[in-house]
Amino acid sequence: MLSEAIHFYAKAQYYSQAVKIAITNELDGEILSLSMASPKEVAFRSAAYFERKGLIEKAIRLYRKQELSKRLTCLPKSMASPN
Repeated sequence: MLSEAIHFYAKAQYYSQAVKIAITNELDGEILSLSMASPKEVAFRSAAYFERKGLIEKAIRLYRKQELSKRLTCLPKSMASPN
C-alpha cells in the first residue's frame, strides 16, 4: 500500500508528498531515487534526513545533484570532496 501511494504521488509529480511518506517509513532507497528527480527543496529535505541518519554519502550525492554546494561546505572536507 505504501509503495502504491509513493508511486501515485511520484507519477503525478508530487515529489514532496512521495518523499514525505518515504521518510516517515524510512524507505531510504525510495527517498534517494525520488529526490534525484525532485525540485531542490525536496532534495534538500531528503539530504538533511540522510545526514541525521549518518548516511553522509547519500546526502552528498543529493547535494551535488541538486547543486547545493553551500551545504557541502558545511560537511567535513574528507567527506565532501569528490572521489
